[in-house]
Amino acid sequence: LRIVGGNEGLPVLPDLEIGILRNPLSTTQAVERLNDFLRRDLAQQA
Repeated sequence: LRIVGGNEGLPVLPDLEIGILRNPLSTTQAVERLNDFLRRDLAQQA
């Protein structure tokens, strides 16, 4: 993932917060891996 904006001809948008909601009673390895990837990748860009 990468941040796109002014350099690509797009308007600059304000910062935002993202939340991930997961059902602890119904999860799969794919969901856990996606969650881990998003947390790691988004934290690096913060």
